Amino acid sequence: GWWPFAGEPPSSRRMPGRKVTEAEVRNISAPWAPLTEQGAWDALDRFQRGGGLGRYRGSITRDAGPNKKESRLSPYYRLGLLSMVDVYHTVDRSQPEVQKWMRRSAWRDYAYWMLRYWDELMERPMRLAYLDLEWPGDREKLEAWKRGRTGFPLVDAAMRELMETGYVQQNMRHTVGQFLVEVLWLSWVDGEQWFHETLADCDVAINAMMWQHQGLSGVSQWLTGVDCHPVRHAKKADPDGAYVRRFCPELARLPGQYLHAPWEAPEAVLARAGVRLGVDYPARIVDDPDAAKEAFIARMQECRRRHPELLASGGADSIERPASAGGRLPDHMRSIYALTERSVKGGEAIRRSGGGKAKGKGEDRGVERSGKGGERNGKGGGGSASMARQPARWARSQGRPQGGWLRGGSLAEAAEAWHDEDEDYKASAPPGQQQQQQHTQGSSAAAAPRHTEKRRRWVARADR
Repeated sequence: GWWPFAGEPPSSRRMPGRKVTEAEVRNISAPWAPLTEQGAWDALDRFQRGGGLGRYRGSITRDAGPNKKESRLSPYYRLGLLSMVDVYHTVDRSQPEVQKWMRRSAWRDYAYWMLRYWDELMERPMRLAYLDLEWPGDREKLEAWKRGRTGFPLVDAAMRELMETGYVQQNMRHTVGQFLVEVLWLSWVDGEQWFHETLADCDVAINAMMWQHQGLSGVSQWLTGVDCHPVRHAKKADPDGAYVRRFCPELARLPGQYLHAPWEAPEAVLARAGVRLGVDYPARIVDDPDAAKEAFIARMQECRRRHPELLASGGADSIERPASAGGRLPDHMRSIYALTERSVKGGEAIRRSGGGKAKGKGEDRGVERSGKGGERNGKGGGGSASMARQPARWARSQGRPQGGWLRGGSLAEAAEAWHDEDEDYKASAPPGQQQQQQHTQGSSAAAAPRHTEKRRRWVARADR
């Protein structure tokens, strides 16, 4: 039979009240078949020779739609059919695209390192100031989000893809995650649990780390600066509407100008397309995502103000010291601080009227960009990349002994600053700084193991 295990199929976690069906198993497993070691190596070969690896330029997290990057190898890693070590020694690491992909792949090991030391990573905020942050979101809206019934076509298409296939590309994961947390005011834990139940490539460490980031309670908060507004972002993520039309077929006949915002369509247009909002397709569950996001950031700021004892002198959040470290950490490592976005610290609220990258001072991520030394200063030191490039200076400015900070956040910030969120910054940097950045990114073919070795040293320091 189709069920290869002893006994009856279990109850479906994806569809409560039903048992797992043959169609559900087929839809989820078919894209990855055969789920064998040889099948995994064949998939890696297709990724390299089919042009997927050559696309690893620019921003991985921000790029979507036609420019998206994905290897689609994660289920094979998750099931142990493909070894990251074997892959590292197989690919041509002299190529810049391979180096970029390898650096990105190192985040997997970083997530395992975090779970090793923060064993409540799946449900407890790492940033102590947010332990009592309230999540007033409506539970009915959580169900609407899960089922792709929010009334925002881009969000609904991604959530339906997740339900139907067990997979959704990274940029769309951030889009639906930002919508859940910052627009619906529902806990990142709700998202982490649902992804754990629905993803074909679910990995407890990676899933928890990324949802901590999405909830702004992990070692990095930079995701709040990636504009994933469900209408503005659709221009980049689904420019021709093919994605929404595939997973939201009830909207397929709408003209492109109204496809991602059907509430703006005149009644006559809706009628010709056979769409009745609230009947054939749900009405919006939120009127103004931008206003909701600003209110969410304000609530985070208020939560931080209630706990000044948990903040560094420069306004950075403190991170809970790993319980596993016990009393082994030296005195100067008792406190761990993570860089905090300027908008969260109380600077300019993030609100956009367009879908492109921000211009000028601090409009994108609340930081000023300075060509001097490549440092992103920001008033109040809100720029995450400045610490990544200048860790010693940052440590001194926070009153931390140089080399005495357990850099849980430094790797995350540096990795993104080097190859994701700073593409526009690098292009505009002075020639000397461009050379410095190129050296940082590409001069060593062993970028991924270099980061891994750093993590080994940090863990070893914590163990002593």
